Amino acid sequence: STSSAVYISIQKSPVSLTVQSDENPIIFGKPLVCTAKFVGVQPEVGYLQVKLNDVDYGEPLPVDSMNDYIFTISDLPAGKYVIYAIYCGSQNYEPGISNLLEQEILYGVVVKMERGWNLISNPLVVINDSISSILQRSANPFAYSYDPEFGYIQEMVLETGKGYWKKFSSNLDCIIRGSILTIDTVELKPGWNLIGSISVPIGVSSITAVPSGIIASGFYSYEQG
Repeated sequence: STSSAVYISIQKSPVSLTVQSDENPIIFGKPLVCTAKFVGVQPEVGYLQVKLNDVDYGEPLPVDSMNDYIFTISDLPAGKYVIYAIYCGSQNYEPGISNLLEQEILYGVVVKMERGWNLISNPLVVINDSISSILQRSANPFAYSYDPEFGYIQEMVLETGKGYWKKFSSNLDCIIRGSILTIDTVELKPGWNLIGSISVPIGVSSITAVPSGIIASGFYSYEQG
């Protein structure tokens, strides 16, 4: 007699999962807490691997009957990141990948204001550039820009690339939060101009003009005294 082979087909269940963070954007220095969560089918075995910019982050997380898997990412510099999770699959469940979470970590700059007039600028790319948002501890929501044609102009926002005069009634530390600005282009007019700063100090020799040769003076800062 002859025997026939018997084949058993096992249909694996597909899985779906999501990754989200508690805060986006988040301030530099604050731990980033994220949650990976299965949607619908909940595997009882296997592993989750967290990916940060396509690189494994931390050890794999064992999967059990839990629905939420919380992980914390610390000590990331300011910038933009892509975070996601991969389920490795098992005998009964297919592998799966989560959504791509685009996470931003904002840079923070402490600006020390002195009582009286200060020459200030916004060195970061911020979500809300209104003075009431950037300088939340300021007593009034305006500052003064300067235009060679029209003189001083009262402004309610701090645009990057521009300098402003602002008066304070007392010494004040203000924290500006946003994305790092490493290069900027400023439109100038003939005469004196108030220009702003980028996020890091640079030498004046690194500042170039188009066309060349139009800068007719040195660069001046302001200190009370």
